[in-house]
Amino acid sequence: MAIRVFTDSSADIPKELKDEYNIVDVPLKIRFGDEEFKDGVELSAADFYTKLAGSSVMPSTSQPSPGEFIEAYKAHSQPQDTIISVHLSSELSGTFQSANLASSMINDREIIVIDGRNASVGTGMIALAAAGAAAQGKTKDEIVALCKRIVSNLKVYFVVETLEYLHKNGRIGKAAALVGGLLKIKPILCIDDGVVAPYAKARGTKRALSQMVAEVAQDISQFKKEPVIFVVHANNEAGAKDLVERLMQETNCPQPSVAVVGPVIGSHAGPNTLGVLCYDAALLE
Repeated sequence: MAIRVFTDSSADIPKELKDEYNIVDVPLKIRFGDEEFKDGVELSAADFYTKLAGSSVMPSTSQPSPGEFIEAYKAHSQPQDTIISVHLSSELSGTFQSANLASSMINDREIIVIDGRNASVGTGMIALAAAGAAAQGKTKDEIVALCKRIVSNLKVYFVVETLEYLHKNGRIGKAAALVGGLLKIKPILCIDDGVVAPYAKARGTKRALSQMVAEVAQDISQFKKEPVIFVVHANNEAGAKDLVERLMQETNCPQPSVAVVGPVIGSHAGPNTLGVLCYDAALLE
């Protein structure tokens, strides 16, 4: 009997980390008009952003079916295993509900489905922590408690190039009031209890990024241990590199890991998005 960790493709975990921690992600689907692709299987992040730039159609996404979750659970675990399945916020997608329904239809494995209340590598960081704890021999109850601590304490900040994608895809959440009134004001967004919300405003992208770094520095200064930290970008490698360097200079944090915002979250955030996600390593204890 083993503990197996699953997530979904929206978690944007870099492949080398998925392989290292033996995490299985179940793909969501991306649709451009009549064309449909399985995220990460039939459409890579690079191909997605190329297609997005040349498309007149706004992409949409859909969750895996319960049957697809059942197929994945059975293919990548053994009877009597315990499965911990960590997913995109239920406020943003039906993925959590699909996984939950699938769990009720399998009797020979214990399946614990966790609502990550987050998006992109925010979900991935929870899954990575769960897989790391499983590798250390932690019990299922200890791993679930760890996941819940991170869900409650994960700091997330991001700056989008435009609110158009969030607005048109219906994922703008509490930031809806910002639409139409920004002009040169650039919002810093966060995830608040599973939904997108405004955190602060700045005049222009440069100042928004500076304020985002300052917020992260303030958070890290209150941590008991060093941060577990990721920088994410939506087809903006140069911006991510600059952000990593600034974070290291201004917060004295260890070098952040970097993840690419994949097709699912990229469909809603849009290209050139930059973000920082972190939590206190003390939560892992």
